[in-house]
Amino acid sequence: MPINERGLLRQLRDNFKGAGYRVGLVMRGGVEWLMLNGMQWAVALPYSDAGKELKAQIVSHTGEMPGKPVKVQKETIQLEMVGELEKTFASVFTENSSMVPCRQTCLYLGEQQIWQDSSGRCSLFEPEMTGLIVPSEEEPLERVTDGVRMILTDGEAKVFILSRGAKDNQQDLLDYLSRHDWADVVEEEEPDEGQEEI
Repeated sequence: MPINERGLLRQLRDNFKGAGYRVGLVMRGGVEWLMLNGMQWAVALPYSDAGKELKAQIVSHTGEMPGKPVKVQKETIQLEMVGELEKTFASVFTENSSMVPCRQTCLYLGEQQIWQDSSGRCSLFEPEMTGLIVPSEEEPLERVTDGVRMILTDGEAKVFILSRGAKDNQQDLLDYLSRHDWADVVEEEEPDEGQEEI
């Protein structure tokens, strides 16, 4: 499973102190899914796969594991409108969603990572957001476009990272990069040895 639970717990704590996050249990396809959605990330996984530490963190923020989706902030817990949380995941839970394999490259634009899918399209992601997942070379993630957002998933509809999108001048560079294959340009060095920056 590609979820980095430490990274997810960190995001929950940060969002709890700031803008808040949404959480709820939703039945889809006979499976009870735990759905979480923060500012730039979203995670959906079968409740039975959620770790004890993750469940404990949610309960410490909400007082109990919420059945119906709620928005959680340090001072408030607010019931979500019916269906709002599910909309975040609608395109990846749809069987006919257009998904293509996607890999992380070692390229950066400023402080944002550049990922490229098998069609050549490049997109920007915050490193702390991609820290929520643990992709492997053998099993690249997949991506599906949902409006201006790009969603990454492990193919089993569990983990999604939402791209912030690119400014016009950044998009020009991404369009240029999309004409070249960067999918095999992956980070080989130790994490502290620096990155190639554009």
